[in-house]
Amino acid sequence: MIIIRDDGNPFNVLPFQIEQDNIEYAYNPYLIFEGDYIYNALTSEIVRGDDAKEDRAELIKRWYMVPKDQNLEGLLYLFRQDQLANYNPTYVNKYTIFTTMNCNACCEYCFQHGGNNTQMTWEVARDTANYILSHANPREYVEIGWFGGEPLVNKNPIHYICNRLRNKNYPLRSSISSNGDLFNLVTDAEIYLWNLKKVQLTIDIPGDDYARVKGLPEGAYERLKESVSRMSDLGIRAQIRVHYHPEYGLDVAKSIVDDFKGYSNVMMYPAMLYDIEGGVKHNLEDYENLADLESYMIDSGVLSYNPTTLRNPVNCMADDRGIRCIRVDGSLTPCEHFFEGEQYGTINSDTYDNNLLKKWKAKRKFTKKCYDCPLFPVCEIVDACPSTGKCEDGYKYFKIEQIRRALEKMGGSNE
Repeated sequence: MIIIRDDGNPFNVLPFQIEQDNIEYAYNPYLIFEGDYIYNALTSEIVRGDDAKEDRAELIKRWYMVPKDQNLEGLLYLFRQDQLANYNPTYVNKYTIFTTMNCNACCEYCFQHGGNNTQMTWEVARDTANYILSHANPREYVEIGWFGGEPLVNKNPIHYICNRLRNKNYPLRSSISSNGDLFNLVTDAEIYLWNLKKVQLTIDIPGDDYARVKGLPEGAYERLKESVSRMSDLGIRAQIRVHYHPEYGLDVAKSIVDDFKGYSNVMMYPAMLYDIEGGVKHNLEDYENLADLESYMIDSGVLSYNPTTLRNPVNCMADDRGIRCIRVDGSLTPCEHFFEGEQYGTINSDTYDNNLLKKWKAKRKFTKKCYDCPLFPVCEIVDACPSTGKCEDGYKYFKIEQIRRALEKMGGSNE
C-alpha cells in the first residue's frame, strides 16, 4: 500500500499506532489528496487512495487515521522536542564562509546593497581552516558554501582553506553563491582545487535589462549564459533562482526559463522577494502566478519535485546545530542573511552565547488557524527571522499546490 516512505530523517518517523477496540478513528487533518494519492504531512508518506480505503488497520498503523480525541498538536510538539534533544551532532561538517562583503554588482534588494569593502584576511582564513580541522569529522565530506558579497571578489581565502583541508586529507566539496559575472576568471585548476559542485545564481529579468538591474557592466546576461554553459561542461550544477516580480509579469520569468532550459545540469526554482520591514506584501494572484511559473519549470525539465522533501528536522541554518556560518572577521552568526548584531561567538573560541542561539531556535507561536492547516507538521518558522510572516497572503496555497502537483506527476507509478 505504501508508495513512498522516507526513513532517512528521524524527524519524519512516528512510532506505529496499534488499533484499539472501542476507539473511534478519523482521518488526520494533515492529509493532502490529489487523484489516487494521499500525502501524509505527519509522516511524509504517500499511499494510493483506492488501496487505502480497504486497509483500515494499515491506515491506523501509519497515522492516516487517528483517534478522534487525539491531541495531535501537543503530540507533534512533544515529539519534535524529544527528537531535537537527541539531535546533537558530535562533528560540524557544513560551513558557510564569507570571503568578502564587497560585490561587483549592486542589486537594489540585496541585504548587502551599499555594503562595504571588508575582505577576509590571510590570518582569518588560517584561523578558519584551523577551526574546521578541529570541528569536522575527517572521515566525512566537509561541505563549504562560499558566500558574500561576491565571494569571487576575494578568492584567496578559498584557495588557502581548500589547500589546508586537502593537505590534511579531509575530503571536501564546495558550492558558491555568485552572480556569475566573474566566473570566467576562475580557472579549471581552481575549480578542481575547490571541488566545486554547485553555483547558486539569481536572475530577475532577461536580456539587456539584466545588467541594469544587477548593476553590472553591459553584456552581463550573455556572459552569464557563457558561464552556465561552461558549468555544464565541467559537471557543475547551476542552481538558478528565478525571481518573480509582479511588475515584470509572468511571461518575463518564463522567458528566463526558456533561455536556460537547454543547458545540461541546470536546476531552476521560482521565488518572490519579501519586504523585510513590513513582511510579505504579495497577494493570492501573485502566488498563483508563482505556482504557474513552477509548473512551467517542471514541464520544461529544469525542476523536479518530490513531496517527501518538505519535511525537514530544522527550518534553516539558524536552527541547525550541524552548520556554522563564518563571517569575514571570523565571527560566528546563526544566519547568513540577518546577522548584524547577531554574533554568538568566534572561530577562536568554543565559548558561545547560548542565549542568542536559543533565540534563533525558538519557533513562532502557533494559533488555532495554524493547527487547522494541512501543512502544520512541516511548519517550522523561526520567530527571530524577519521574514516570519510568509505563510500569509497565498503562501499556504502555494505550498499545498506544490504537493498536489507532485502527486499528480506521480501518475500510476508504484515506485
